[in-house]
Amino acid sequence: MPVCKFGAIGAANSTPPWGIYWYRDYKESDSEPVTVTEGSTYSPTVSESTIYSCRGGRGDPPYYTEYSNRIDINVSERPPAVLTVLPNPAFTGETVTFTCDMNEGEQDWSYSIDKDGAFFKTYSGQNPYAFNTTLQSTRLSGKYQCTGRLTGNNQVVKKSEVTLVVSAKPKPKLESDRSSVLTTNNVTLTCKVESTASWNIYWYRDNKGSITVPVTTVTTQTTYTFIPSSVSESGRYWCRGGRGDQTYFTAYSTSVYINVSEAPVPVLSRHPDRPETLTLNCTLPESPSDWTYTWLKDNRVVSFSQNSEYILGPSENPSGEYQCQGQRNHDLQYSKLSKTITVSFKVSPRPAGLTSLHVGLIVGLLVVILLSILLLLLWRYGTSKDPCGVRPAQSQGTNPSPATDQASADDVYCPLQHGDTSVYGVINQPDDDYENDPSYVRVLESQINQPDGVYANDTAV
Repeated sequence: MPVCKFGAIGAANSTPPWGIYWYRDYKESDSEPVTVTEGSTYSPTVSESTIYSCRGGRGDPPYYTEYSNRIDINVSERPPAVLTVLPNPAFTGETVTFTCDMNEGEQDWSYSIDKDGAFFKTYSGQNPYAFNTTLQSTRLSGKYQCTGRLTGNNQVVKKSEVTLVVSAKPKPKLESDRSSVLTTNNVTLTCKVESTASWNIYWYRDNKGSITVPVTTVTTQTTYTFIPSSVSESGRYWCRGGRGDQTYFTAYSTSVYINVSEAPVPVLSRHPDRPETLTLNCTLPESPSDWTYTWLKDNRVVSFSQNSEYILGPSENPSGEYQCQGQRNHDLQYSKLSKTITVSFKVSPRPAGLTSLHVGLIVGLLVVILLSILLLLLWRYGTSKDPCGVRPAQSQGTNPSPATDQASADDVYCPLQHGDTSVYGVINQPDDDYENDPSYVRVLESQINQPDGVYANDTAV
């Protein structure tokens, strides 16, 4: 704000009084003044930032002083006042802080706080102005306005307003994913607070008829998952929310009851079926069909099935430490791990130097030998049959030659074969005096390539 000072002639009690003529933009001699004030100060607006000068004048016509020196005036808006209420929204019984900041340093201001246009509180002192109040009723919801006046200059007035929402103290709702749990299994509690505010959640357990200290450290999440280690953790559970440096708590939630039972321990046994196989059996209470079984070897899962038996064979490289665990089908809760059984298989080594190639050669040779023996037996069987037949006896009229003995009905005959030199004979049925009969044996020789159909009693040409 420019101030125009000019010595004794500017005294306030001079007669006639001096008027102050204000000029800007180097236009003193050839322009009308921007304005004339009776006081020595002038308050330009933001749009009037420029170079200013002044001079005094009195009388009619006016008598003017000399022009003053020039000064550069940069005019800006005053920073707005800011009223904050924290926390907001708030709840009955909670303490909130009002802060009215004029944003002009630590100057002295006088403040007044109004609610919905009616007086609420006043204060005088340095900036910023803050006070606390505890909300006793939801009727304290409303629009609050802070008005600040700069001490010594009542023309400077700044205002700010904010709306405060006050609700009744909330009561969380507690839920659990299961009401009955086995030790070593987890259970999850969920604490629902119907509020957009951020809360820390405090968890409680009652096992003696009263709410005890929190069962765990405070969580920032609305869920709490824990694994009960003993049945002593059965009981009622609560939760409530809390926030602020001087913690403001919600009401306690509704409660849930959780029954903790001891998880069963499977009995792991083994039964050798044959020298090369072994069956492991996992026994749990209730029916085996009520459980799904997990089999572990050296602390790693190797099978997951409905079968309570697990069969091992040497081809599976089964040596190791085994355990089993059951999962109850109707609620997916686990038993404890069984004790460990150590399995060790010893496989007899193959003879030194015997490879798969050697085995294949031996098997092939045996097959060839067996086939050869079979073919030989078939050939011997075929050649063991008599190739000759019995030729019917010829009548006396068909062979009148006296030189040729007549064959009897029991004469044996064979066909001559092509390509062979064969000797065929006919042996007559001997009689009692065969030693004196020179015709007892008759031998006919047949040459190579005799035609078929020549028999032993025929004449060979």
